[in-house]
Amino acid sequence: MKRSLLGISAILILAILATASLLIPKALMPADSASSAWLPASSLPTHYDINNVLTWYWTDGTKIYCMGGTIQRELKDVDVDTFEFSALYAYARDKNHVFYGDEILPGVDPATFEVLDTTYAKDATHVYTQGNQLIEGADAATFTSVPVSQFQGPYGKDRAHVYWLTHTLPKADPATFTVSDEGIHDKNWIYQNDGLFGPVSLITDNRRYAGALPGDCTKAGNGHDPIVPSSYPELFSENLRVIGYVSSDATCVIDKGSGTAQYFEYGTDQGAELSKDGSRLYFMKYMSEGQAVNGEECPSCGKYAIDRITGVINKVQ
Repeated sequence: MKRSLLGISAILILAILATASLLIPKALMPADSASSAWLPASSLPTHYDINNVLTWYWTDGTKIYCMGGTIQRELKDVDVDTFEFSALYAYARDKNHVFYGDEILPGVDPATFEVLDTTYAKDATHVYTQGNQLIEGADAATFTSVPVSQFQGPYGKDRAHVYWLTHTLPKADPATFTVSDEGIHDKNWIYQNDGLFGPVSLITDNRRYAGALPGDCTKAGNGHDPIVPSSYPELFSENLRVIGYVSSDATCVIDKGSGTAQYFEYGTDQGAELSKDGSRLYFMKYMSEGQAVNGEECPSCGKYAIDRITGVINKVQ
C-alpha cells in the first residue's frame, strides 16, 4: 500500500496521541463522542504550523493541504464544500472519499466512517488502525475500542475477537476482556500487547501476596532498588506454585505452598526469570560497555542458575 506523508510509523506517536484530549483546543473537542468529532473546513488553520502535530490539515482559502513533517501536499480529488476533518486523528472526509493524511482510503464509505479514538476508525464494513492499516476479518458492526490508559493499549474488540492493532489475540474472550488497574485480562488470561502473559489467577495471587513482601524486598539498600509489586507477579513457575516480583536489580520469590519469600540480588537488568518448576532463578551476566568497546572477551558472561534450596550457583550456558 502506498505510504502517505503521515506514514511515519504511526505507532511511534501513539503516546502523543493518547494525550490528545489534553492538548486539543477546547473549540476543537468533540461534543460527546468520536463520531461527532468532525469539524468543517471553515475550522481549518490558515497557515502551516510545524509545531502542532495535532493539526493535520490547513487551507490557503482555496485548496486544502496535508501536513507531513516539513512537507505539505495538496489533497487531490477533494470536494472543498463537503470537506471535514477529525479532531482525534489524521482523518478527513468529503462526500466522495475518506482521507488519511493525503492518502485516499480505497473503498471506504465516507457517510458511515467514524473515528473511534486515536488508534481505531471504521465505516460500515471496514475497521482501520494506525491510519491506513485494515484489520482483516474484523466485524465493523460490533467493533469498539477498549478504553485504556496511556500505557496500556491500544485494544479493540468485536463480537468474536479482541485486537491489538492489526493482531488478533487468539484466546481472548471479548465479552469479559477489560483493561483496569489490575491489568489487561479476560476471565481466563492476562495479556501483554498481542500475546499471553499468564493465567488470570495471578491477579488473585497479587491481592494475596503483594502486600506481604518481606522488608528485604520492599526497601532500598546496598545500592538496590525496592520492589514495587505490579498488578500481578512478573515471574511464575509453570504450575504457579512459585511467583516472583522484580525490580531492575532484585527479585523477591514467594513459594505459595509454604508462604516463604526469598530475596535475590538479580533483577530485570540481569534478565531474571524462574525455571518452569520454580526451583531455580535464572539470571544473565552481560559484557560491560568497556569490554565491548575494547573488543575484550568475557568468559564469565552467560546464563546462570541459582538453586533456590541450596543457594548453589551454576553457569548453564
